[in-house]
Amino acid sequence: MSEFLGPGVDTKFDDILKTLGRIGQKNAKPVVDSIRRWRQSQNSSVIPPDIVRLQFTQSPASTLRGNRLHDTLTERKSLAAIYIMCRALIVVMQSLSKDALGESIGFDLEETTFEQFRKPDLKLLSQSANHRTNEELYATLLRYLANSRFISVTDRFLAELAPVASGHVAKDVDLRYENLVRGLKHIQIKVGRPSGRYCSLTRLNYQVWPPESFEEGAEFMEALAKAFENAHGFRFKLSFMESLVELLHPVAKVTFPSQL
Repeated sequence: MSEFLGPGVDTKFDDILKTLGRIGQKNAKPVVDSIRRWRQSQNSSVIPPDIVRLQFTQSPASTLRGNRLHDTLTERKSLAAIYIMCRALIVVMQSLSKDALGESIGFDLEETTFEQFRKPDLKLLSQSANHRTNEELYATLLRYLANSRFISVTDRFLAELAPVASGHVAKDVDLRYENLVRGLKHIQIKVGRPSGRYCSLTRLNYQVWPPESFEEGAEFMEALAKAFENAHGFRFKLSFMESLVELLHPVAKVTFPSQL
């Protein structure tokens, strides 16, 4: 889907998303609600007959007939609608200040997004690039939600990983946990901001601001470390390590920018 709907492919589509982002700066709730309602409306809308005829003429008659053709087109439409919704919501979230979304709509969007992310069809993920793309977009959307709802979003990850932390997940028994830890790489740990003062080691002296954000990040990493300590299986631990590197690398860049 990204080859048709991805950033930079269709400038008019990109401009529409940017416009939604600008409108969302002052009207976050109605914009987010409208995007989500549009996505829901695609579930009940009928596939135009001309699209069905076009697909039928382009596909071998032995592989796509009748209900199977309709089911295939319905699935493609659903995947495209999810892709567009996620891209639109990500652009809107990028433009919002920390408190612009509001607690009610923020909680609902976070809960819905995480539910979709945490329980994918693992067979489809392994077979379909479009499903993997949408799963990645769900994780990216959680990243931007975590910018203003860090504890709430990360607590959801930690709750799902609780069996791992307690050592109750056997070696490579459940690929769902691998998917969860791969999604962690999108979360951003807030370290600080430049103070404007120079120091000999880092060139720029960084303040920890706001201090509660740094503490939240530290507590999150401590909990993840416990889960990693009790993780089993080479593949799972490798996925875990890759996500931990993604989480910690920006922190290390702030501390030692001249060495990274």
